[in-house]
Amino acid sequence: MRELEEAREQTQRRRELITTWRAMVNEIARKARPADSPDSPDAIRLEIQHHVDYASLEPHLSEEGRHWAYGPVQLITIGVEIPEPLYHLQQEIARIEREWGVA
Repeated sequence: MRELEEAREQTQRRRELITTWRAMVNEIARKARPADSPDSPDAIRLEIQHHVDYASLEPHLSEEGRHWAYGPVQLITIGVEIPEPLYHLQQEIARIEREWGVA
């Protein structure tokens, strides 16, 4: 019985983390400079790295996810409505959600 309760609590904590991380991405996206601004990706990466909720997400990111959060990237995705680093962070959050089975 105790194990079942602990599993439920873990699932609830994980759902709360997913919700928090998505709110972080949305908050940064609302404040973001226009995507065509030359310093936009770097400014957004700094916003991500300094956001209070990023510390709880960073340990769960894949190597590629960390690259998008920290490194310079020269790839443009057509049809993405939010800045590139945030788009990939959203993808990472969705991956974590699937891996945790809390979707």
